[in-house]
Amino acid sequence: MRRIRVHAVAVLLAIPLAAVAAREASAAKFKVLHSFCHQGKFACLDGKSPAANLVADAAGNLYGTTSAGGATGNGVIFAMIRSGKTYKYQVLHSFDGAAEGGVPITPLIIDTAGNLYGTATADGSNFGGTVFELSPNSDHTQWTYKVLINFCTNETGAGCIAGSVAESALTYAGSSTGAPYDGTSPLYGTTLQGVSSPGVVYQLTPNGANWTGQTIYQFCSQTNCTDGAFPDGQIAVDTLGKTVYGTTNGGGDINGDGVAYKVDIASHTGTVLHTFCSEASCTDGQGSLGGVTLASDATVVGSTPLGGANGGGTVFRLNAKSGKEKVLYSFCSQSNCTDGQAPDAAPTPVGASFVGTASGGTPNFDGVVFRVDGGKETVLHTFCQEVDCTDGSLPIGVVLNSDGHLYGVTQRGGKRNAGVIYQLK
Repeated sequence: MRRIRVHAVAVLLAIPLAAVAAREASAAKFKVLHSFCHQGKFACLDGKSPAANLVADAAGNLYGTTSAGGATGNGVIFAMIRSGKTYKYQVLHSFDGAAEGGVPITPLIIDTAGNLYGTATADGSNFGGTVFELSPNSDHTQWTYKVLINFCTNETGAGCIAGSVAESALTYAGSSTGAPYDGTSPLYGTTLQGVSSPGVVYQLTPNGANWTGQTIYQFCSQTNCTDGAFPDGQIAVDTLGKTVYGTTNGGGDINGDGVAYKVDIASHTGTVLHTFCSEASCTDGQGSLGGVTLASDATVVGSTPLGGANGGGTVFRLNAKSGKEKVLYSFCSQSNCTDGQAPDAAPTPVGASFVGTASGGTPNFDGVVFRVDGGKETVLHTFCQEVDCTDGSLPIGVVLNSDGHLYGVTQRGGKRNAGVIYQLK
């Protein structure tokens, strides 16, 4: 799936290990909280291979998904329940790989009542995946799973969104401020494929117990797909709920290097903010798999897996109105790319800084957690520092919890090479 394939980019660059990055990392303390596939030697009943970042609730509990494992091998929804300074792992739901959908690879969102929402990329009643809700009872001892709407690969109609392979997390107006979802306003997302287009932006609207969906933009609507193709990664909605921002991994120019875009929700009009690889040698970035977030100053911040001054990817900032771009950091700026390369998630705003994850850092591209302040980058942690990578390998994004610490998951590594959940103080 997408979260893993981007690391194949790293094999294009030979990167021997350098201990410098680990020594220069801040005094952040790293701890593995859970190593996946500890239940069932082969079945991995607790899940394996998480492919999406975590989400935290007001109490500091963490929630996420795995792309595989569980009772049928189609992934699980899990929780890390906080008690003081400790966490307990719990499987909340195991996907059936049929009507419920399966293989979730996007982060969850949480509403003010504690309900979780997300997408599954496979199966469902129309085989294009599902949008789901997982609701707890009053004491959070039981959870109820419900399909809200299906993605449809070749049809439209009631209870159906015309598209498949949901590659972005659901989002909503105010998400960028850290506010939980209110449970009643529209949700937005993208699919990698439309019925007759390389991807769409869609809107979901609750109507009592039912939900309706509609496509608000189809990519490749312009000649030669100059408006982009294959939307990928996190999207963002402004606080007024008027505009969706995101990136595509294709289209834009003759080489298909992708674009950053915005879509006016009311008029369903798409506008290209920036076409990647517009500068010589793609120093402005190339392709985009991680998507974007809105910073506190209302600028659009994201990452690219390729391009930049050293070809190792970028963290960039865009003016939301003019589209003027500034590269905040170009990866592979350090010898042997110990600072990381090919970031695969939108960076998380932490004060005036941005914290994220990338591959690189070791000969096997096991990955790093980084912080970007202005034009300076600091490696907070380099993965696979332990024998057999029991500390994890291939991180995918971080979340800042209410305790002030960073939490995240890795796709590989751990005791069974099925990924880990970690804390970075």
